[in-house]
Amino acid sequence: MTIRTFTAPLVGMVFRPPAQDVVNMLPAAQALRIELQDDNPYDPDAIQVLLDGFVDDDTNLGKIFRALREIYSAESPEKLELFTNPLQLGFIANSEKTGGKFASTIKSYMQLDGRNTVPCKLTFDARSRAMLSFEWDSEEVVPDSQKIVATESPLAVAEKTGPKPAIDDEIPF
Repeated sequence: MTIRTFTAPLVGMVFRPPAQDVVNMLPAAQALRIELQDDNPYDPDAIQVLLDGFVDDDTNLGKIFRALREIYSAESPEKLELFTNPLQLGFIANSEKTGGKFASTIKSYMQLDGRNTVPCKLTFDARSRAMLSFEWDSEEVVPDSQKIVATESPLAVAEKTGPKPAIDDEIPF
């Protein structure tokens, strides 16, 4: 069975304080999860992105929680009620305006695979935009490559292509 990694844009953070601030403080590869949100009145294919463990404790997430709570307490105390666990960070993009029709495709494959929730990781593209990386381990559940960027693990690529050239090696164009 082949494990394939896919990426999709994380959008809507600016509408969900403190999500944008939290994402800006999270490390790449932070564990997240995506979950179907069938009751969304704006998009029946909505998939929310959730961060578990956003509480005041001794973890790195706890440090982020406390730092942001202090800032929000001083600047926008009414927004403290938005500090929830899990914290909804936003959604997977689902329109050309927000980066592509990813959620509709991902939802159909989640349903085919019988999953309401899928673990994923936070990553960033070359422009530092928040992205989600997640894996499908089912041969039947492979999203259309036109709608989702599929990448193989670096180890699998190295096994097929050999080692990457060193910086000083000549690369033919």
